[in-house]
Amino acid sequence: MDQPIRSPHRTERQRTRRRRQIVYSLVGILMLALTVLLSRPSVSAQTDVRVAVTIYKVWERGCYGDDTFLGCVGGEDADFYTVTYVDGQRFETSQIEDESSIEPNWQFAKTVAQDSLVPVTIEMWDSDGGLRGDDDHIDLTAGDGKNLGLTIVIGKDAGACQVGGNFPGGKAKCGQRIGDGGNDDEDAAGIEFSVDVVYPTRVGRTSIQCTHSPLWPQPGQAVTINAAGMDIETGFQPTAVPGMGPAFGGLPLIYNFSQIAVDKLQIWFSADSANPNRVKVAECVRPATGGGCQAVVNPTGAAFQYGCWLENPGVTIGSNYREVTVGVPPGVNVVPVLYQQPKEHAIDLVIYPDGGVAARAPSSTDRGIGAATGYANGWTDAQFLTDASNVVNGALLEPVLLQYQNRINIWISQRTGAPGWPPTGTGGTTNNGIALTDGKARESFADVAEIIHRRQISNGAPMPSFANTRDAAGGGMFTVNALRADGSNVMRHEMGHAVFGLADEYCCDGGYGVANPFPNVYNSLGSCMADFADLNKINTELKWPTQGPCRAIPQVTVNPLTATPTPGVTPTPATWVSDQSSFVDGVNQRFDLMNNNDYGTTSDIRRFRWTLDKLCPEGGC
Repeated sequence: MDQPIRSPHRTERQRTRRRRQIVYSLVGILMLALTVLLSRPSVSAQTDVRVAVTIYKVWERGCYGDDTFLGCVGGEDADFYTVTYVDGQRFETSQIEDESSIEPNWQFAKTVAQDSLVPVTIEMWDSDGGLRGDDDHIDLTAGDGKNLGLTIVIGKDAGACQVGGNFPGGKAKCGQRIGDGGNDDEDAAGIEFSVDVVYPTRVGRTSIQCTHSPLWPQPGQAVTINAAGMDIETGFQPTAVPGMGPAFGGLPLIYNFSQIAVDKLQIWFSADSANPNRVKVAECVRPATGGGCQAVVNPTGAAFQYGCWLENPGVTIGSNYREVTVGVPPGVNVVPVLYQQPKEHAIDLVIYPDGGVAARAPSSTDRGIGAATGYANGWTDAQFLTDASNVVNGALLEPVLLQYQNRINIWISQRTGAPGWPPTGTGGTTNNGIALTDGKARESFADVAEIIHRRQISNGAPMPSFANTRDAAGGGMFTVNALRADGSNVMRHEMGHAVFGLADEYCCDGGYGVANPFPNVYNSLGSCMADFADLNKINTELKWPTQGPCRAIPQVTVNPLTATPTPGVTPTPATWVSDQSSFVDGVNQRFDLMNNNDYGTTSDIRRFRWTLDKLCPEGGC
């Protein structure tokens, strides 16, 4: 990609000034590295980390044609693309055609040792293929040269990471948005970027939980941050349960999912995201088993950042930093309350409060919709914010989702939703579809929409009893009843539908569409059995029994200890599943996300991983 470039139009004074600037930048980098290295305490945790470079914006500066005495002649909008090197690894993007200003959110990452000094180079090019000649090398810096040359000093602690380079000021903190721009008369551009360090969210059987409350703090409100080490290992009861039958292999599948004792927990916080000054606000050394670490903080800016880290001998695990909006920014109707990645690289879930649509009485053919209660003040209603906080924090406390916690963004919208359940059994409202009350589509960036409500249905008796309105998913939207004690589990199950495309695995009125690729249900016994080989790769990794047997829905078990099947109404065509079924044996509960709203099993985990490991890093979320 070494292309001919046009000669710059500079005076000797400009060249002298540029040389002086680059010398100052180099001195700054050396001093920065020396300061961090000398001040660094002895290192006990040597976990590898990822250095992630994000380019948010690029815009034209100068002439994108021929700079003549008559001015800029023959100019047209740029076709920007970047070639970026992270610790020697080359990343090249495709061009974005004919745009003078772009917000690509390009992201490049490489795994390195925790205490490295990592070189990064950012090149920008204007594609001029075909009749327009060679590509033009864009000037990004006010100093000598056209490229941004950076050195990342990671350090040991989560707040130690710093960036040095040939940008204004010569140094910045990791996570801080940095701006620069070239001043060539031709082919210069402005740029806004950041560099951060991403720690693993899981090592072995250990992960970290990191939450804040309230989910959406208002100005002047204190925020409580909680951190805890979590054991997410799977296992089996060591002895068979008598009479369980061969269909279950004689061993109940369980999660040892609980808080555990660790060597150290840390909470880091920046009160103002616009000027990130990350400081350690809590450190808990050897917290007791089942205990965690807590900090109460006071944001000062329109948004703040925080993150949690865990240390054990030779291991550092982090939630990594996330950003939280405080109050209602001017002129917006949707705010990020848990922002962790650019939209292209994360699942964006927008939450809407119940909009108070009319109730509908149940009948012999209609489950009905309960009357709306609460949320009189809409998206800032205190009860709604409490419900949203409880539902979201509980839903994300799932073994697989905990590993991918930094790939889910949560938003709250001022608009409202219409929950319900029509007689079709597919989820929806009186208009045969879960919808927003204004009748418009969800936000264009939203991958999925969640409507939180508090509705119950009366049986119409003189002394009526009430049942919670049933929740559903459809069309990239789902509902969650905050009155349910297991509302977090419902959110997790409905996310399985709306986010990951998973089908129900229970009898007899669920949604049984077959996902492609990597389904969790099948339209034939043959396709169900043919998938065993791929699913058993995950079972081997997790030390679970081999997949199967395939079972037709519904073959439910009335007595889990005897595994006596009770025939039901078989869907046409028959739907087959091979994941472990749900049961309670008096001690252990068999879990299944798409059966009884619990945790993901083999086929669920496979679909999670494909979405979050494959699509999100490639900008496909």
